[in-house]
Amino acid sequence: LLRLVHSCNFCASKARYVRAAAEHAQRHGGRVPREYDALVQLPGVGPKIAHLMRSVAFGEAEAGIVVDTHVFRVATRLGWVDGAAARAGPEGVRVQLERWVPREERVGFTLAVVGFGQLARGGGGWGGALVEHASSGARATRLPD
Repeated sequence: LLRLVHSCNFCASKARYVRAAAEHAQRHGGRVPREYDALVQLPGVGPKIAHLMRSVAFGEAEAGIVVDTHVFRVATRLGWVDGAAARAGPEGVRVQLERWVPREERVGFTLAVVGFGQLARGGGGWGGALVEHASSGARATRLPD
C-alpha cells in the first residue's frame, strides 16, 4: 500500500488510514459510512475529507463545502470571510461560506474554487493577477497584462 501512495505528502500516515478504512469497510459489508459524524470517527478523516466523501463519493448535493488550502486562500484573499473565520482555520471559513452559498450549489462552488485556487497558486499567472485585482477592490473591466 505504501508503494501506491508514496508520492503523497505524509504517505506513511495515509497508508495507515487507508488500511484502517478498508478494515472498517470489511467489518461493515464493504461500505464506509455515509454520515458526517461517522466519517470523522475514522482514523485520519477530518471535516475536509468527510465533506469530500459525502459530496464526491456519495453524490450528496447538500454536503458541506470542502475547504482545502486553495478554497481557504481564495476565500480569505477575496474577503469572502472575515479575519475571525480565517484565524479559526478551515472550519471557520467553511461555516462562513455556508452562510451565503446555497446548499444546492456547494459541490459546484467547491470544485470551481478549488480549480481556480490551483490556477492562482503561488500568486503567479492569470489567476494570481485576478485574485490581486479582485482583492484590491478595483472595478476595472480588464485585468492588467
